Amino acid sequence: MERFIQRAKRLSRIRAGVLGPYLDSFVNELCEQGYSVDVIGAKIRLAVSFGDWLESKHLAAADVSSSQIEKYLRQREQRPRYVDRPTLVRLFHILQLAGIVAIQTDPMGPVDVLINEYACYLEKERALAQRSIGMYSSWARLFLLDVFGDGEIDCDSLLPLNVIDFVKRQSKRVGQRSCKHMTTSLRSFFQFLRYRGDINFDLASAVPAVASWTMATIPKSLPLDQVELLLSSCRRDTAVGRRDYAIILLMARLGLRAGEVANLGLDDLDWQIGCITIRGKGGQLAQLPIPIDVGEALADYLRNGRPKATIRKFFLSAQAPIHAFTDNRRISMLVGEALKRAGIDSQRKGAHQLRHSLATGMLQRGASLSEIGEVLRHRSVQSTAIYAKVDLNSLREVAMPWPGGTK
Repeated sequence: MERFIQRAKRLSRIRAGVLGPYLDSFVNELCEQGYSVDVIGAKIRLAVSFGDWLESKHLAAADVSSSQIEKYLRQREQRPRYVDRPTLVRLFHILQLAGIVAIQTDPMGPVDVLINEYACYLEKERALAQRSIGMYSSWARLFLLDVFGDGEIDCDSLLPLNVIDFVKRQSKRVGQRSCKHMTTSLRSFFQFLRYRGDINFDLASAVPAVASWTMATIPKSLPLDQVELLLSSCRRDTAVGRRDYAIILLMARLGLRAGEVANLGLDDLDWQIGCITIRGKGGQLAQLPIPIDVGEALADYLRNGRPKATIRKFFLSAQAPIHAFTDNRRISMLVGEALKRAGIDSQRKGAHQLRHSLATGMLQRGASLSEIGEVLRHRSVQSTAIYAKVDLNSLREVAMPWPGGTK
């Protein structure tokens, strides 16, 4: 607090106020989240004003609640800024952690209770990743709400017709990939219900199959010149540009998935031997050599772009509150923004096409499918075989002539 409030008399008055004993924790949290001195000063003034308002209403720190925060924002003369409410909510959470204000939780409904039990089963019995658990749980919750609403759940009353109708309706509003996720999630959930004894028949077999054909699509990739244009679109004289350049270069040179980039930690890089540890699908670990240009980009980001924070994830947000990327969506959005900035009009806007671009480029330079599979860390040969479809020259050599020839 002394860093932001220089006058001893004013500091003493603030510490004696209703919220005074808790403002040091509030300020320390703001510092850890990377806020600037000016922003922290503004947030302190807001907290002090809120404390003065509490005193004028003869309220103590223990009386702080969401409703009191809303009353303060409505009654004060100054027009609330969009950041004021989140700031006071953060202060409210500090009071909860200190035990001054009781942590109140909304009672869970029947659907939430069952879904929580299902999520625990997926984590402990099936050992699924958190992303998969979230996807499975979301579809199961949507199905239960569709059938039972907010009321009690009677699993014995479930019929195959309930399942078929739900899948038909949902398949009209989502794509093929999401349909496959939906049917897989529902089969897993019905197997869980039967495992627990909530149902005594195989409801999973009533889930319709989604039509799909192996090797039916061609990997969407970018030509090498467009990959270089994408990299050059990142302004490497700014912190954000250094971060984005390092992220895109990792995916373009090493074929990393978006989720693997998001999960990369500071301890995953061994600078002495020049290797990087990747946490891939299913928790598999792999070590890859760090190319020179990738190493230089990562080091430049660490020295000149990465915010100072105690978070051990490698890539962080550029603006306060400082946080790590929680999933692959932000990485894909980052690539989409770079594509737009570079003026590249591609069918796909996500990050995975950079992985396809690496594989396609290797194939065009004469690499074998087995070598590509090793670089991409495919566990199945079939996962790599799809890239044979983009090697048109090789396919022409093995193509059978059209019966009767051509004129």
